Amino acid sequence: MVAVINVVTFESMIAEIDRKLSEQVVDRLEAMIREGTYEPGSHLPPERELMDLFGVGRPSVREAMIALETGARDEALAILRALVNDQDATAGLRQRVGQLIVVLDGNARAG
Repeated sequence: MVAVINVVTFESMIAEIDRKLSEQVVDRLEAMIREGTYEPGSHLPPERELMDLFGVGRPSVREAMIALETGARDEALAILRALVNDQDATAGLRQRVGQLIVVLDGNARAG
């Protein structure tokens, strides 16, 4: 008797294994936020709970948290840049947002 392996399923399993654990944690946390398990802006559980929840070690959880923070910062910067480039925005608002971009950019590079 010959075993038949579903190639698509096997390949997707290999792809999931090859991805970094921290990337998998990010994807799962983002899905939980979309599903309403965690509200946007609410505090996530402590590292220990996330480690137990996802079955990963502390480094994977920490990498995932850094990736989430960096992604949120990049998204905020993109929104702020769009505001600065908006011709309808007042000069004062553009100047204040421009200053905020400089601060966020500096923090992003330092982090």
